Amino acid sequence: MTNQTVEGDAGYGIDIPEPGPTTPDDYVEGYEMEPQQEDPDSESGLMATFSGAELIGTIVVLLSVVAIYAGFRRRV
Repeated sequence: MTNQTVEGDAGYGIDIPEPGPTTPDDYVEGYEMEPQQEDPDSESGLMATFSGAELIGTIVVLLSVVAIYAGFRRRV
């Protein structure tokens, strides 16, 4: 068994060329935004829209504030 040196094309000190960009620099992937047309007959702009979760959350917060206020009034 002998100590032998093998020469190759890779290793420390060998410059490896970096791959070039495959896409242009200004390329952006995704959907294009389109302007939304408003219907002049629609009255949705005048009405506030609330979801069920917002309504329930508001009620819970108001009931909590009333309960805290009643607790302080009762203690005094």
